[in-house]
Amino acid sequence: MAVTAVASSSHAQVKVLLAPPLVNGSMERDINQDRHPDGWGSFADLDLRRTAPTADIEFADGERDTTLAAEGKASLLLAEPIPNRRYNPLGALEPPLPGTPWARDVSTPVVLKLDSQYRLTAKIRAETNGKNQVEIGIRGATVCPPVETKAGVWISYEHAFTFTNQAAAGELKFLTIRNLSGKKVWIDDVHLEEKMP
Repeated sequence: MAVTAVASSSHAQVKVLLAPPLVNGSMERDINQDRHPDGWGSFADLDLRRTAPTADIEFADGERDTTLAAEGKASLLLAEPIPNRRYNPLGALEPPLPGTPWARDVSTPVVLKLDSQYRLTAKIRAETNGKNQVEIGIRGATVCPPVETKAGVWISYEHAFTFTNQAAAGELKFLTIRNLSGKKVWIDDVHLEEKMP
């Protein structure tokens, strides 16, 4: 979105490009062709790359899938959990904990303004039925209601919220989606829109 500001005294026009709260929610863009949608990665990776750039962790748990999409030509696939895998706070792989699978997650940075209202929408498909199969939230901003999935069907998900966490206002936020189903989950057409007054 571009905004044009006009200064009446000098007759100058300035165009400013405003970034959307979330980019590449369509999962279509993968410029470096690494099979991960641009801008999306595991939360551990995105956060630790900022705080511990040498952390030895995988790039992302989500993978771009061009064989199944709700919209366009691609979606993001969160595969089955990885058994016996965990990371320490610095991102190093730790010895496994028996019976503790690593639930695959994917995150993307989002831009939120304090006291603004937002609407989060997404298309989600899972191989299993039930509630709490997929967890969605924006760290430091909102915990979204549980996602109820229907096996083999794209469902439309929507959540409205107001960002009011003053303590977290200056921090980078991450929209995070976790696969808790034990089977494959696909995510597509993710949008985060600010509601204008």
